[in-house]
Amino acid sequence: MRPVAFDLADFRLPASEVWRVLADGEPGTAMPSWSDLPASQFRAVADYVLSLPATPPLSTADQWVPEPVLLAAGQRVFDTHCARCHGSDGAGDGPDARLYRRPPANFHEMEVSFAGAGYVIRNGVPGSGMPRWPLLTPAEIQAVTVYIRSFYHQSDAACRAESPASTSGKISKNGFGEEDVP
Repeated sequence: MRPVAFDLADFRLPASEVWRVLADGEPGTAMPSWSDLPASQFRAVADYVLSLPATPPLSTADQWVPEPVLLAAGQRVFDTHCARCHGSDGAGDGPDARLYRRPPANFHEMEVSFAGAGYVIRNGVPGSGMPRWPLLTPAEIQAVTVYIRSFYHQSDAACRAESPASTSGKISKNGFGEEDVP
């Protein structure tokens, strides 16, 4: 599949984004719409997807250097290698973002795990504009991941509060009719 399927265990997304992708599918990918499911099954799938991410903070024992140093070093790596596509503040709107059919990741809306970031940085994302960065050291990858994660501002509770079902009590958009959400 091009681009490769998204590893849902390594990336925390806002509930509104999960609901949107499940309802609409993702054009240009193999991700179909699940809007034909009954509302209770749709909610169960969405809740399951939202339960998958494992993006714990980096323990002090695993840090190469103290967090303020990681953030400063991560910003330098990001500014050098990432900002042209992901934008200076990680919103996915850098000057080169428009060159790609699918926009670069917006780190305000996505929290990446340390393992997931390391994998993507080392291997790139085939079928997307994300290249491999094989010359970055493990310490640089850790630093840029700490920096990227600093952009993510939504808590799990805020993400769940954004879901269409929690804001309206019904799913009426994208073919769900007016069925009450349990």
